[in-house]
Amino acid sequence: MAIGLALGLLVLANCGGGGEAENLSTATTRDNSVSPTTAQGLLTLRVTVIGTGQEAAVTSEPPGISCPGSCTASLLPAQVALTARGEVDGSFFDHWEARACAFANDLTCDFLLDTDTDITAVYTPATTST
Repeated sequence: MAIGLALGLLVLANCGGGGEAENLSTATTRDNSVSPTTAQGLLTLRVTVIGTGQEAAVTSEPPGISCPGSCTASLLPAQVALTARGEVDGSFFDHWEARACAFANDLTCDFLLDTDTDITAVYTPATTST
């Protein structure tokens, strides 16, 4: 089995007795967990978290997205649920920016991942009354 690391994407090639390689691809999350899957049929899900607060974050089910800032996962087509953390570090989750989440009005965005998708989670500062 040959292992190569290029630009943060781990690609494994398993060369069987027939000389054909089976390409495996993984997405590395911020916690550096790696889960190989067959490369064919994978779609890219990119999530960006913007706004204030170091603890603002989004996670996904099925697993693959777990990040503040930005992260990317390679997933098979499936129903995906993104969940944003609520109020954190003096800011709160405001809204999702993506066609896939157009009807989401709370901390969770459920959608069918059937094409490469970019989603932004927007946090805004909590206001205090004086």
